[in-house]
Amino acid sequence: MKLITFDAFRTLGIPGVRYIKPERMYDHLDEIRGADWLLFPEYWQLNTLIHGLKARIFPSLASYQLGHDKVEQTRAFQALFPEHVPPTEILGASPRAIERVEERFGYPFIAKRIKSSMGEGVNLIDSRPALEAYLATEPVLYAQLQLPIDRDLRIVLVGGELLAAYWRITPPGGYRSNVSQGGSIDHRDIPPRPSPWPDSWPRPSTSTMPASTSPWWTATPWYSNSTGCSATRASPTAANASAPPSCAAWNATATSAPTTSRRSPWRADQSPRSRPPISWARSTA
Repeated sequence: MKLITFDAFRTLGIPGVRYIKPERMYDHLDEIRGADWLLFPEYWQLNTLIHGLKARIFPSLASYQLGHDKVEQTRAFQALFPEHVPPTEILGASPRAIERVEERFGYPFIAKRIKSSMGEGVNLIDSRPALEAYLATEPVLYAQLQLPIDRDLRIVLVGGELLAAYWRITPPGGYRSNVSQGGSIDHRDIPPRPSPWPDSWPRPSTSTMPASTSPWWTATPWYSNSTGCSATRASPTAANASAPPSCAAWNATATSAPTTSRRSPWRADQSPRSRPPISWARSTA
């Protein structure tokens, strides 16, 4: 497999990767056309690589369009499974926005910077002065109800392959479960996976998958717990009707990456041009 990276640091340790500086892309178009995968392009390269050269990139286009923006993520989640999205307001920084979140959430509530990760830009707002100070530096008010939970469930998938699941535990007195913010990891009592995949959950198109490839939802369904709660892709609403309200807060993160496993929608022995387009629908949170 021929791999080209545009970010040398993110691909350290991967054998056989060719590094090309993003600004030198046009000097290496023949190499780029012949590559199986292009790794970590910059935003300004995406249209040329995907729409012009018809190249395959990692992270996926969805990761760039959704994964780096909480507003876009939330809009997609609200369309797919709104009953499992925490109560959220997405507003401009205005006096009306302040009144709106006060009416709906009261204090305290959670405010998040829309382009951030690892718990950075996540704030517990406990008063109007704190909210006004926050909005003085943030153009968008992304506000969520503070949920009565002390952990969330991180689920890791690569190319449809379920690799890991673990709890992220919020430290005492804290409100963020991110390990980078003092959270801890616990692998005990991981909820069992539901089987079969519920009919009410969205599924990807299989029209472009090789016949030998099993759809990933039959092999890697998402988790739900034994009490009726579930991860972000939770069981149907009816199944959670008697579950505690905190069920809606269970969190799952999916990560997609190139793979040559039997569950991948293409095989390593196929040439880049003969591989069918990847058309799965997977959320990335």
